[in-house]
Amino acid sequence: MCQRAKSTVSKRKGELKYLKPSRPNEIVTMDIAGPFPISNLGNSHILIIVCAFTKFSRAIGMHKTTAEVIAAILID
Repeated sequence: MCQRAKSTVSKRKGELKYLKPSRPNEIVTMDIAGPFPISNLGNSHILIIVCAFTKFSRAIGMHKTTAEVIAAILID
């Protein structure tokens, strides 16, 4: 039913634009992985931070995934 009623004309809503960084730390991406088994330091999640310009990455263990903990890690 859906295939018969579906329009053949593609409705484009907009194109994705890639943001090109021009200097280090201009665009920084991050993601959280986990939960994993608890480490000796009490961490169960990993925060991965990547600079889009240099591709430098850091992986930091976290015991909680709150905004306060992530903000403190970014400031440090």
